[in-house]
Amino acid sequence: MAFAAALGAFVAAIPAAASSHLSPAIAAARNGDLDALRAAIKKGADVNAVDSETGRTALMYAAAKGHVRLVEALVAAGADVNLEDSFGETALLDAAREGRADVVKVLVAAKARVDARNHDGDTALVLAVSTGCAAAVGILASAGANVNAIDRRGWRPLMYAASRGHAEAVAALLAAGADARATSSDGDTTALSLAVLRRHKNVAVLLKKAMDARK
Repeated sequence: MAFAAALGAFVAAIPAAASSHLSPAIAAARNGDLDALRAAIKKGADVNAVDSETGRTALMYAAAKGHVRLVEALVAAGADVNLEDSFGETALLDAAREGRADVVKVLVAAKARVDARNHDGDTALVLAVSTGCAAAVGILASAGANVNAIDRRGWRPLMYAASRGHAEAVAALLAAGADARATSSDGDTTALSLAVLRRHKNVAVLLKKAMDARK
């Protein structure tokens, strides 16, 4: 996630005005300009064009910034929801990282791959959990995201939510079938142990109740 965070900072630092190299669709998406996007689409702009400096598409920019109407317009115009940039990021990963649940909903409905991973190994579910966006967690889980998957760090989504004290995300994961008793890949860590370690008492209570219910 550190690599992806650096990417986000890099993208955010690019001045919106420095867009002479951008396709009309990308320029409109970066500026959040729905009218300009619609005009570009009407003129036949390539909605899957790639920003030569960042490797990102109009849909990725719109998703990350939470411009749900632009996302809807791009999807309707045929934008590929599963394209990846040079870091393995997709529009869905961007939306999940920024806690854009309304955008996540649109992209999932458009058949975005819910378990796609970026080059850090993060899924949309892990990113939504880490952000604490319970609504996005619920949408992804309902769409088939694996709530008990182990990532390359050996952790599960519930562990990230617990370690950060995101009680609503923990509750959403538990409701979707996350196993409160599951351990990390080394067998030494549980979501409860992380919650206790980080002193997230309300999260620890939720997890203890879930574990007791399965006895």
